[in-house]
Amino acid sequence: MPAADPRLPEYPVQLVGARLYSAALIRRKPVETDSEGPGLDFAVRAHSVRPDLHGLSVLVGATVTVRLHSEIVASIDCAIDGTFESAIPLVDDFIAEFINGGAKVILWPYLRAAVGEIARMAEVDAPPLPTLDVLSALEVDQKPIAKPPASPATRATKPRTPRGTHS
Repeated sequence: MPAADPRLPEYPVQLVGARLYSAALIRRKPVETDSEGPGLDFAVRAHSVRPDLHGLSVLVGATVTVRLHSEIVASIDCAIDGTFESAIPLVDDFIAEFINGGAKVILWPYLRAAVGEIARMAEVDAPPLPTLDVLSALEVDQKPIAKPPASPATRATKPRTPRGTHS
């Protein structure tokens, strides 16, 4: 295995697996609280912490509700379970920050893909889940453990031209 690039920051927690934890699609009659457009409910919570404190499982879930027509609403409920391992013992403060920042950002693309695939297979015209503002999500809580060292190799020397175009 090649050595890690010393210019990249090291993070104490790494994703080792992501899996579909639960998924359900329910078609039902609309209720008064349903909006005319699509709705989104999103939750992040700790699923479990291993007793050795070197691992963590985080559950990220969303419920998307879409009005199919005046008589039917489709509700997609989906959750992704991410398993993370740590080289250092995890403390409660770090776990809380990581769950609400880094874990959410890391697992969100898996959740977006799962909800989108369920909607496609069920022929529900649900809009894709929005992307997350990664910088805002991480700014509030988790900071990198180390900054990458300043190096001429990491600085852009000239703007790149996209393939197929000429300047």
